[in-house]
Amino acid sequence: MVTLACGARDLHAQSASTETPTPSPLTVCGVPISPPAKLPPADSPPIVYVLVPCFQKQGGSSVVEPQTYLYYIQTKRSLPSQDVWVPYTEATEASLKADFRRLWATTFLDDLKIETFDYTFANGVIGKVILYDMEERQRVKVVDYAGTKQLESTKIDERLKDENVTIRLDSFIDDSVIRRVKTVIRRMLAEKGFLDSTVTHTIKPLEDKPKLVNITFTISEGPKYKVRKIDFIGNTAVSDATLKAKMKDTKEELWYLSWITGRGTYNEEKYADDTEKLVGYYRDLGYLRARVDNPEIRTIEDSKDEKIRYVELRIPVSEGPRYKIGEFNIADNKVVKSEAFKTIFQAKKGDFYSEKTIRKGFEKTRELYGAIGYFEFTAYPDFKFHDAPDYQPPSEADATKTADGAKTDDAAKAADAAKPDKGGDQVPATGTIMVSDRPWMYGKLLKRSRQEQVSIVDVTLHMQEGEQYFVNRIVFVGNTVTSDKVIRREMNLVENGVFNTEALKYSVKRINQLGYFKPIEEGPGKDAVKVEKTPNAKNKVDVTLKLDEHNRNEFNFGAGFSELDGTFISGAFSTTNFLGGGETVSVSAQVGARAKNYNLSATEPYVFDRPISAGASLYSTKINYLTTTGSVGYSEVTNGASITGGLFLGRFLHGYLSYTYQVIDVAISKDLLQSTTTTGTAGEPAFNPFLDQGRHIESRIGPSIVYNSVDNPFMPRSGKRITAGMDFAGGPLGGSIDYVSPNGEAVVYIPFIKKTAFGLRAQGAWIRQYGDTEQLPYYRRFFLGGENQIRGVDLRTVGPVDDQNRELGGNKFVLFNAEYYLDLFGPVRLVLFHDAGQAFKESDRINLYDLRTSSGAELRFMVPVMNVPFRLIYAWNVYRDSFQPARGFKFAVGTMF
Repeated sequence: MVTLACGARDLHAQSASTETPTPSPLTVCGVPISPPAKLPPADSPPIVYVLVPCFQKQGGSSVVEPQTYLYYIQTKRSLPSQDVWVPYTEATEASLKADFRRLWATTFLDDLKIETFDYTFANGVIGKVILYDMEERQRVKVVDYAGTKQLESTKIDERLKDENVTIRLDSFIDDSVIRRVKTVIRRMLAEKGFLDSTVTHTIKPLEDKPKLVNITFTISEGPKYKVRKIDFIGNTAVSDATLKAKMKDTKEELWYLSWITGRGTYNEEKYADDTEKLVGYYRDLGYLRARVDNPEIRTIEDSKDEKIRYVELRIPVSEGPRYKIGEFNIADNKVVKSEAFKTIFQAKKGDFYSEKTIRKGFEKTRELYGAIGYFEFTAYPDFKFHDAPDYQPPSEADATKTADGAKTDDAAKAADAAKPDKGGDQVPATGTIMVSDRPWMYGKLLKRSRQEQVSIVDVTLHMQEGEQYFVNRIVFVGNTVTSDKVIRREMNLVENGVFNTEALKYSVKRINQLGYFKPIEEGPGKDAVKVEKTPNAKNKVDVTLKLDEHNRNEFNFGAGFSELDGTFISGAFSTTNFLGGGETVSVSAQVGARAKNYNLSATEPYVFDRPISAGASLYSTKINYLTTTGSVGYSEVTNGASITGGLFLGRFLHGYLSYTYQVIDVAISKDLLQSTTTTGTAGEPAFNPFLDQGRHIESRIGPSIVYNSVDNPFMPRSGKRITAGMDFAGGPLGGSIDYVSPNGEAVVYIPFIKKTAFGLRAQGAWIRQYGDTEQLPYYRRFFLGGENQIRGVDLRTVGPVDDQNRELGGNKFVLFNAEYYLDLFGPVRLVLFHDAGQAFKESDRINLYDLRTSSGAELRFMVPVMNVPFRLIYAWNVYRDSFQPARGFKFAVGTMF
């Protein structure tokens, strides 16, 4: 009999001596062995008769399909019905050993044994019955977590998935995976401050289901560690208060905040991040050898229920000397001359070393190299400390070498320059200096002096330039409607040209400004912009931009109420990317109780595929302004058309020229016509703005120049937009109104911390009549107020008034808006704002103390179908007219600025 056996932890093979043949009949693993349909020839040697897979140790059934095991059993057996007889030889035993190895390698089994039994046929021939005695490994059917209130099962499963540690149902029990699960759970608890947690596990077989088990992880959380006090040990140059402020997550608890914010919870991993911040802060100050070690944790007390342990962190700090720069050199650069780095790195001999300065210099250097195709550029600083035991001063021969190792033409001058200075900027190798500190303490300014150890470090910046790369292909993915040429014309990169990383950033910003796609994001972990080396090509890269198109067509129908229009119904259709060519076409109509508006417009951004834009619009508007009695006192009907041309002038810079022809019909009620004329100041003619009834014709041109680097037209976070223009009406252009009006606007968006930014706007305009026009018509004067200018103030209510408190309008205005953005989630943004503005009449100078202001908060969110922001505004209006509300909610659609 031959036996091959392998247990759960050992593997061995046995060859037993042949025993006395077992007489027929024979039962193996509970299976009776029956005689064959045909007998082998009487003189046959032993033959392979039957192969028997057996699972008797687990109730006779397998969890894995039996057919799977038969796939790995490749030993051939006889087929009596077909008169095929397979002799049992040494080759058969070798095949059984191979079967053994294959079955064990599946990792399905906990125990495996292969045995042979002899079955004697009626004619005396021996038939070998081969038994594959297998016991499968346990499989997981249920996973439970018990004993914890801090961790939800779903959170544990999500974390395990993130860390590639998964106990899948129906998977085999794996001790190494169980250990990793315990480690992940303990780490999750440690992040919540439970440093003494323990995790055990039990494996319980399921009833009536062999080899299927329930794994239960039992979690004991232990006390939660809360930091009551932080002491730094060994720091003299930087105070405890400063070091505490530099740590982001490791904080002392504050009883009035900790229960809300979780402040004071000790997290070992976040402490490690904080120590890196502290070391970085020291290095920014020149303490290059500063070190912050793991804290000594001292227990102060436990809470009465022993669920919280209040501790003191005693953090060892080794500051070391503060280093001044001795020699400052650039090395290994071949493409860019060393002189070019003098303006980039603001560090020189005798300055205290600042890693922040070096880091900023590296960032600018990376941009410099990236602009000329060296996108693999890296750099690192090398230090030679004068106070190190192995320090060797540079020889005169070394001093005559430039950064790239070549001898200078004037070696004598270089050698003289390398000699120690006899005065002036001479930097001592080491020593102490007196430093004066003026810390604020308890509202008083204290002054103390201390000694500070100072040493010298030679700094060499090694530039690893790499190779210059060129663009092979530029590929756009995801633009199902927008044609490639519309995107490609915004690209500042060209195929076969130098791969300029700064041009790529500029191109991404230009594409985002189109508003056709969701914002393209760059940076680590982002796959919207891919730069990959071209296979089988030297110094070539392929650039792929992954785009996600907005809905280009908008159809809106609605009804509502607004300050200007009263009740109204409206409908509009617009497309911002007509037929995928970048053209804009819009048709809109709005009919209300006090206003009617109709508009048709179209814009072509690239005429004849050149960077020249052209647009035209036809419009008709009618608006009625009510008197204090509620009747119509003043109405305007305007019908007009305009054409506009634009020209690309440079990076983010465009010039525009527009021509507008419009007819304005003004009607004024009798009570306004009979009102008293408003008198002016000395030397100023009397003025009644309500005497403008009749028809007015305007013919005007408006040149303007616009610089726009704003990253996104709807949800901006960075960039600026500066506009300067001049409207010129009448004169040689004809029409019945002559005026000139310069105007300007400046908008800047400043990123702050993650998901936050500031938005600032300043706007102003001035208008003056000339020629035959004696006074500006009422409709052409400036009024402020409303959701797009001063939130919380009614539309057209800010400006000069007459002696009957009627709005006169001004001939000049200034407007200021400040916003702070917090992107909450997806397309939802919270905005805190402060607005200020005023319109002034001719006799008044602009006085910033007379500005009308409002403050408040705004919830702004993008509607995907409409592709415009909706705004819910809560405004607080302190300086208001008697009819204005102190505070209240308003609703608006569209961008603020």
